[in-house]
Amino acid sequence: MTPFLSVIVPIYKVEPYLRQCLDSILGQTFRDMEIILVDDGSPDGCPEICDSYAEMDARVKVIHKKNGGLVSARKEGVRRSTGQYITFVDGDDWIDCGMYQAMMERIRENNADILTTDYYYDGGHPVRYTAAVPEGLYRGKRLEKLQKRMIYSGRFYLPGVYPSVWNKWYRREILIPNLFTVNENISWGEDMACTYTCMLDARCVEIYKSQCFYHYRIRPEAMTKVFDPDYFRKFRNLYDCLDICFAGKMQENLVEQLTYHKIYVMTVGIKECAGGVRNVCTGEGKKALELCYKNRDLAHCMKNVDVRRMELPLFYRKIWLAYEKKQTRRILILLQLLGAEMAMEKVFRFFRQRSGTGKE
Repeated sequence: MTPFLSVIVPIYKVEPYLRQCLDSILGQTFRDMEIILVDDGSPDGCPEICDSYAEMDARVKVIHKKNGGLVSARKEGVRRSTGQYITFVDGDDWIDCGMYQAMMERIRENNADILTTDYYYDGGHPVRYTAAVPEGLYRGKRLEKLQKRMIYSGRFYLPGVYPSVWNKWYRREILIPNLFTVNENISWGEDMACTYTCMLDARCVEIYKSQCFYHYRIRPEAMTKVFDPDYFRKFRNLYDCLDICFAGKMQENLVEQLTYHKIYVMTVGIKECAGGVRNVCTGEGKKALELCYKNRDLAHCMKNVDVRRMELPLFYRKIWLAYEKKQTRRILILLQLLGAEMAMEKVFRFFRQRSGTGKE
């Protein structure tokens, strides 16, 4: 009998967290599902853990494959799936026990093509992330308005709908053609290429905020990571892929939404490359900025972007106007101020959540 839901779990080097993840899925009160574990060539004890869970529960299926990356693993899981709806869980995350029952009830009531919920960004002190658009059903003209705010809500920088695939249920017919268009070489931002194209094909989307269930784990190594020298190349790959994925679906302001996204992530990249507040006005910071000036991937991403025509926060606008003139010292000072502002925003977000307001 065909299950109502297929849960795809891509797995690679998550041995310390995998059992908690799988226990949280198998512990759901909702039972009409298959759980497809995709061992993406993990070199640790994950393959054995997967096989042991398949022996314990007949709903669990295991795929062992050569390492091909996250997108490849998701595709292979979906390829083997049979459910009417499809969702994902990362192998180092976990979900609360009532999540799938609540989502099933929403789907059966409203028959949405995509159902999305809030989630916790969990590094020991969970912070709740919520869509910038109001809760409710989006069809027809209302859905068109949502699509015009899905990548950029109008508040810098906050998407209307977070692109993550693991806090969503997708109707099978909506997900498959869009997921399989995503380039498997993308390693950053891959959820954007899937979720937003699905949103453009959907006839009904439900934003559900009444409860929050998904815990996105922030691992200790992620909190201390250094700047990735391939940062700009990875985002160039993403934007090139989005051009392909959005082909034939380009709406009036989709390019504008993507432009705001580019300005944000390229600014973050420059800040991290220059060392943020650590290297302001130092020789190291100046050398890093000079490398940014010569970076072809960064230049490719920012091609045809005119910051003078964008509604940007003060520091972002000033940084890019100075960047055009290669005013290195001015850029580094502005990056310091931006870094302080971003740090304060994180503090405010934390205390808003701790106070229980749940507002973004």
